[in-house]
Amino acid sequence: MFTSGWIAGMILLIAPLSLSSLDIIKNDRKVTCSQGLRDCTMMDGTGIDLNTVEVTNLKAQVKLCCRRDTCALCLLFQIKVDLNKPGEDEGHSGLEDDDSMEEEDNEAKTCSVTVCYKTPLGMSKCKKVEFIVNPAKPSHQSTAQISMTVTNAMISYENHLFIDSPDARVDVVNVNVPSLKDVCSSNISIYVQECNAPKMTFFTNKSVNQVELSFIGNDSSLTEVCIQNEINGTCKRWDRKPIPLESVTPCTCFQAWKGDGQTMRSRSCPFKYNTTLSKHIWKNVSLSVQKGFYNSNLSLLWNVSAPCRLEGKLWLCEITPGSTSCKEMKGFRKPVGNDFWTQNSEGFWEKTGIFDEINLKNELCVMLKIKGMQSEMGPFCCISVSVDRWRWSLFAVALMLLFSLTLLVTFCLRNFVKKSVIWSWRHGGLVKIHKAHVLVLSPPDSSGEVSSAVCNLGSLLCSNGFSVTVDQWSRRGQLSSGPLPWAHCQLLSMDRTCERVLLVLTPRAVDRAQNWSCQDSPISDHQEESPYSDVFRASLLAIEAYKNQGRARERFVLVTFDSQWTEAKIFNNKLPEILQGLPLFHFPSQTKELLADLCVVRAQKQAKRSWTWAFPGDRYKGCASLHSKTCETEARLLHHL
Repeated sequence: MFTSGWIAGMILLIAPLSLSSLDIIKNDRKVTCSQGLRDCTMMDGTGIDLNTVEVTNLKAQVKLCCRRDTCALCLLFQIKVDLNKPGEDEGHSGLEDDDSMEEEDNEAKTCSVTVCYKTPLGMSKCKKVEFIVNPAKPSHQSTAQISMTVTNAMISYENHLFIDSPDARVDVVNVNVPSLKDVCSSNISIYVQECNAPKMTFFTNKSVNQVELSFIGNDSSLTEVCIQNEINGTCKRWDRKPIPLESVTPCTCFQAWKGDGQTMRSRSCPFKYNTTLSKHIWKNVSLSVQKGFYNSNLSLLWNVSAPCRLEGKLWLCEITPGSTSCKEMKGFRKPVGNDFWTQNSEGFWEKTGIFDEINLKNELCVMLKIKGMQSEMGPFCCISVSVDRWRWSLFAVALMLLFSLTLLVTFCLRNFVKKSVIWSWRHGGLVKIHKAHVLVLSPPDSSGEVSSAVCNLGSLLCSNGFSVTVDQWSRRGQLSSGPLPWAHCQLLSMDRTCERVLLVLTPRAVDRAQNWSCQDSPISDHQEESPYSDVFRASLLAIEAYKNQGRARERFVLVTFDSQWTEAKIFNNKLPEILQGLPLFHFPSQTKELLADLCVVRAQKQAKRSWTWAFPGDRYKGCASLHSKTCETEARLLHHL
């Protein structure tokens, strides 16, 4: 009845292959039953399944089940049942005696036992064993044993398991799964796949003074590596780039692991016994000393920092006035051991101590002697800041605060000053704003629509506080003295009274200015459509005269009407040469920009300039004599208006 495989499995259970907390099972059978039971079958169960026989004892163990070269954690349950006592759902145990041996198979009963296990935060999982009790057993056999091996238990290292049988009167069994570290450090680690951590090897390339890393017999594509100072130090991720040799110390260690969820790591400290690298430690040793209080007494505190934990001695020394050497103070030597070191955020190890009950009359320092180092290090003295240096530092801080405060106030008041200037321009208040006298001249083809727009422009300037002269409003004076003399009178008085001239442009006016620029004599065109066209020609002549002096831009402003010429159709570079370079605005779409250009802030009164126009030809030789007469006639006519 018992096969050789079953016998070998039982031998393995009795004599495990390992002395660790995990035993190896190489038996393929999932369930075994003692003599008197047959047709034992294991299946998935639930927590509501009831036992048909009484469970008197329950044991559980975590094992390592292996099949060929693959091993995994599994659970071994050992159940002891009483065959004479029925379960809760059966009125009999299936062990009824029958004198007739021919009816043995007909009276055989099927029984079952259920075992469940769970972790503290996991769901309960159950396994059920069904078996048939052999009625031909000896009458003295009342108990039987069942062994179940659950290979797909889905448990992890360091789990804590609770195991019980749903309706059995036995205590809950607690089982602790060993850690992966303990398993991998035992002699069964060769059977555990998780213990197969990457193996590292290092090569020192002396030609470039670098240390290079490689792996032995493993695919390094998913391998993660970290570097640490000392075995118990913080391990920081490393990108596996070559390390400068001067950064390597005897306590430099590396850890490697597979980045696919496995947690077992291999550790290597390849430079542990390389004493020539100790000089890299000594170069990075620092010791700071400061005064402080300990138990209400003035003391001297010291702090040693190094890449690795060191051993050595340190002592107090005293520098007397006028001496350059530090004399050791007797009775103040302290050993520095490799214990009680702490690691800072930069990966360096630190150790602190204190010298108390000392006399701080003279300058005290600390000397350090490291084990393995020939010379002493030091002296390390307290850093004292002089009064002058402290005063200069305070002055620099105050200066920076003042500069920052100035920037902050300037930034906060910028919008306030800007709004104040705009308000003053509109209301003539805080800031002295000079509003120029404006002369508005119409184009030579002033239709009813253009004339109305010119009058609207003049009215707008008057409502904004400007002193305005519009040629449309001075037709009576032009009829009395003539349009050309009137224009000369207005233009020649610019330096005394009139400061800005608004020349209104229309497409026809631009064409006339273009024709005027192309002729040899700018006054030879007599084909005018309006008797007031001479005013427009006089303005062109004045622009030419001011351009020769470089002052045309500050005196003349060009204005176009949106209804006559949109902004998309006129640009400075498309104007005739005589008009190019002058400010150009569109009305009424650019009214704000036009008003802002006419309001000029005067820092000081400009010196008066006197100059005389030189007109070509004999026709304008009497222009100067007409000036006085024309102005007197206009003043007289305006008085009657």
